Order: sequence, then C-alpha cells, then structure tokens
Amino acid sequence: MTQYNNLLIEDIFLSGFVEREGEISVFKPMFWWCFLKLDNGKIIEISSNDGNIKLVETPKINCNFDLEDEDIFCIMSHSPIENYGRIIDMRYLFDETGNVVALKIETSSHRIQINATTSFEGLDISIIR
Repeated sequence: MTQYNNLLIEDIFLSGFVEREGEISVFKPMFWWCFLKLDNGKIIEISSNDGNIKLVETPKINCNFDLEDEDIFCIMSHSPIENYGRIIDMRYLFDETGNVVALKIETSSHRIQINATTSFEGLDISIIR
C-alpha cells in the first residue's frame, strides 16, 4: 500500500444516521465503515464484514446501509485531532485463515490501528501519539 505513502490524513470519518428520539436528534454511528480523507482529495473507505477488513478508494462518502424514512445519513470526525500526519507505512494484519483483521497505519505523528476483531459493533479505531 505504498501508493498512500507521504499523503496527509486530513480526517477520519465515521458514517451513521441521525434519529429523532422525542425532542432530541441523536447520532447513531455505524462502526462497520470509516473513511480516511487524504490531502490529495482521495477518500479511502474501510469496511468490516464478519471481521474481514476491506479498503476501497471512493470519490465521496456514501451511505452503505439502509435508512428508515425519518432518519438522515450523516458523518462525523472520529476524534478532534486536526492533523493525523503523513502516512509512512500502511499494512494489513492477517489471521490464521488469511482474513484481513486489522489495518496498521504509521504516520509522521501517530500510530493508527483499525481492528475488526475486537468489537462486535464493527471497527475499533485506536490512535496513539
């Protein structure tokens, strides 16, 4: 995945939906998808299906799940970090059957691990300075 080396990760987004609960609108994240926004305009969609991670470049962030008529698709930043740094290395971690279970990203300022096996709710994103 050296094609992403030296690109700046501008943001990490989660997709989800806003649901009305009485008088309050509540954001419900769908942790099976996250998106890396890079400084060259590319967006990398990272998805988890039964603990297997998949990466796809996409021109925009799309809704990959069904919505109820009253729900609204939306995204939010994963964290308040403003600069995740430039990518130095990206690599997959595999389980014994060959499934991609984690993505490790080392940047100039952070270590990011996106893991599909630590949560039944989708992807688990860890960021270490």
